Amino acid sequence: MLFYFTLFFKIKRLKTFYLFSYVLIIFLLRIIFPQNIIAATNWIKYSGNPIVEPGAPGEWDEKYIYPGTVIKEGSEYKMWYTGSDRTGREQIGYATSTDGITWNKYDGDPVLKASSETGWDSYIAAQASVIFDGTNYLMWYSGNNGPVTKENWKIGFASSPDGIHWTKYSGNPVLEPSQTGWDNKAVYQPEVEKTDDNQFYMWYSATSKTVSSLRWKIGFATSIDGKNWTKYSGNPVIRPVQSWETSGGDGVNDPSVYYDGYIFHIWYHAHGIGYAQSLDGITWEKYTQNPVVPRGTPPNDWDYFFILSTNVFKDINNYKMWYAGETNYNSSKIGLATTDELPEIIPRKAPIVIVPGILSSINSIRGIPCDLSVNGDWIPVPILAKLYYKALLDTLTVDAKLEMNKDVYFYSYDWRQTPEVLADNFKNYIDTISQDHPSGTKFKMVGHSLGGLVLRSYVQKYANNKALKILTAGTPHKGTVVAYNVWEKGNLDTIEDQAMKLLLETILWKCQIRSIGIPFFNNFRELKPADLKLIKSRREVVQNSAPIINSLLPIFDYLKKNGNPIHYFDMNQKNTWLINHPLSNPVNLPLKETVSGKNRSTLRYINIIAPSKQERRAGEWIDGKPVSYEKNLEGDDTILVESSRIAGLDNLNIEGNHQDTIASKAAIKEILKFLDLPEIEVTRESAIPNLSDQIILSITADTNLQMTLTGNDKSSVESEENILIKVNPAGGNYNLKIKSNQSVNTTLYVMLAKKGEEVKNRIYQIKLQKDKPLEFRLIYSPGKSAFLQLLPV
Repeated sequence: MLFYFTLFFKIKRLKTFYLFSYVLIIFLLRIIFPQNIIAATNWIKYSGNPIVEPGAPGEWDEKYIYPGTVIKEGSEYKMWYTGSDRTGREQIGYATSTDGITWNKYDGDPVLKASSETGWDSYIAAQASVIFDGTNYLMWYSGNNGPVTKENWKIGFASSPDGIHWTKYSGNPVLEPSQTGWDNKAVYQPEVEKTDDNQFYMWYSATSKTVSSLRWKIGFATSIDGKNWTKYSGNPVIRPVQSWETSGGDGVNDPSVYYDGYIFHIWYHAHGIGYAQSLDGITWEKYTQNPVVPRGTPPNDWDYFFILSTNVFKDINNYKMWYAGETNYNSSKIGLATTDELPEIIPRKAPIVIVPGILSSINSIRGIPCDLSVNGDWIPVPILAKLYYKALLDTLTVDAKLEMNKDVYFYSYDWRQTPEVLADNFKNYIDTISQDHPSGTKFKMVGHSLGGLVLRSYVQKYANNKALKILTAGTPHKGTVVAYNVWEKGNLDTIEDQAMKLLLETILWKCQIRSIGIPFFNNFRELKPADLKLIKSRREVVQNSAPIINSLLPIFDYLKKNGNPIHYFDMNQKNTWLINHPLSNPVNLPLKETVSGKNRSTLRYINIIAPSKQERRAGEWIDGKPVSYEKNLEGDDTILVESSRIAGLDNLNIEGNHQDTIASKAAIKEILKFLDLPEIEVTRESAIPNLSDQIILSITADTNLQMTLTGNDKSSVESEENILIKVNPAGGNYNLKIKSNQSVNTTLYVMLAKKGEEVKNRIYQIKLQKDKPLEFRLIYSPGKSAFLQLLPV
């Protein structure tokens, strides 16, 4: 009410001639400039307005009323409204309705009274903002120790078990004017929303002692408990700048906010109702056709003099707005307007980030470095990108017609790091791409396998994150038994995906050897075991160069000794990150959904014996040496369902392996639903077969080379990013052509992986001159003791 008081208090004292002139001007303006705005934005005022009238003479609300918060519980609407007696004493009443139109005032009104004692709210307790937190009703209200002209406004807090019987907070007021600045005179008209991460956001009206016109503006504050508030340093967040806001009023105030899960919507008043949208509640984009609800037409409309104090509610079939209207100063009643839709100011299409799993990226210069401190750009590993992610990315970019690196992002990253570093690196990435989007943009995020832990570490470390919502697919939220062998020995026997096994084997050899100087023969030499000096064990390579493996160890019992499970917490090597970062209340995070694969043989227990003295001295198998493995069908061949699900979220199980949790039609359909794209037909899935049962030949290099492998049938395979992969090679001789764009000495790792067998490998060094290709003969003889050799031509 105070917003326009100064202006219209003077009008009230004008002679009848001036008041008549004012009304006449408004009437003529309506004729000359017809108000088609309400039609353009589809707000329709109820024909039976006003729907709530002030009380009878002598009642506590006899002079004027205006709405506060409306909440719908079941089929009942509940309103906390402000009423004033004939002296201007404002207090808060309660009313209920079954249709939002016909209201029944509570017999015991007012339910929140001005304080009977001398104090900050001894004259006025008004303008209620109410939320229900599942247990109690929480109210924030404006208080004043004098009439509205005194402008000594502050904001208080109260709670109630039933919305009727209220207890004021003993530490009131909870928000006061600042010592200096734009809000050093009065703060009032609170509007509070509780966010998904259990924070409280408040928008409030305020003014300063020094401003004489367009005084009122809207500020923003946050709280973790609703009582202790921190004002935003960039306040005010909404100022009067549009032409309709700067003429005929005294600024902007009285916010009403609705959050739809992506966009904040705000309605406020000047001499009509304005509308704006925001992605963060701070940076607002105003509607260019404001006001969305103008005043009525004089002299007959009940709300032609002024409209104010809106409360907007998203109902089942439409939006409802309760607002106050006047035919003269201090005579407000409550009316209703409705609309089926809101105008789009900020596009509703939130950008998407896909975060792949372990081994999905390599360094653009060094491949997979042995040193954790190596910087540089990381790029996708082509074979894994095609195997796991191409079907989903093509569905989004081709079928849904989203633009890569604008609407959809694929995050390539140094997956070797600890979760803390992964969280920091992902934050830097998101902050960078956010610069290409409106301020406050949040992202829909999909994390596969380790990628889900990247997203989880990010939102657990950074409360003020940019995740709108997160889906994880095949993510080891409780770890994976597969990680045990890799971490304790550098042993790859438990890894099902043969392509991943080859990449890991390459890293292990690359980081543990140093060749002894032997002469090149015809620019070529093979590094045999006698030519190699092992500077690290396989275990040391893993633990020094890929500490993330530790964060994949299970946090459930998975080792057995003499048939008895060993408690994971009693082990020497355990997953300290998952232990220290439990998902005790995941609903407070933007984690929303999981996808898990099932009915694939998945490792559940490892039966162990004590390691040998030599192994113990080498630091290997310190928690026990595997002797046998137990599997079940409660997983995707890599991750158990019990690990990839999160209690309290939407958890979907699909038939399939680890690849299928992101690349099958069933998974892509669910992901599209999560991304709010259910209308897109799913026609794609991974075109590459599951590699777990395939024979894989790989040739990788330390430096940037172009490699072509050609078989007797003239079919050829090209290298991508220094990796050449041949699936199910036929026995025989192949021609390998290698070319470099610079003169270089490099190492080639030629490896063959087959399910149930150790990786066979041959390591070579070659000298290349710039743009002068070398040719080699690759001999492959399949069978139980497969033979693999590279010879110069």
